[in-house]
Amino acid sequence: MQQKQLPTEDVDAYYIAIKELLYYIKAKKHYYSNTAKAQIFISGLRPNLATSVTLFLSKTLAAANERAKILLQQPNPTEKVIVKLTKAVNNMLCQLKDPSRRN
Repeated sequence: MQQKQLPTEDVDAYYIAIKELLYYIKAKKHYYSNTAKAQIFISGLRPNLATSVTLFLSKTLAAANERAKILLQQPNPTEKVIVKLTKAVNNMLCQLKDPSRRN
């Protein structure tokens, strides 16, 4: 099962489409965990948005939707998240190389 966000579709419309699809599937006696629902939503987002939302490990469909909407309000969501993640990783590597730099 995979619903993809259309190029001109906003996040809320895609979220509603996923919720309707999950409701239909539930009516057929198939159940997904909250995390699985979030992953279904995220995997169908446009690629640039899916990458950013994935980094936040959303545990529910609603949380993934909110994160996607927040990231869309930023100029370049993927780039900002990757820059922050890169800084955090570099900081951890420096701390591993020089234990005196630990907090």
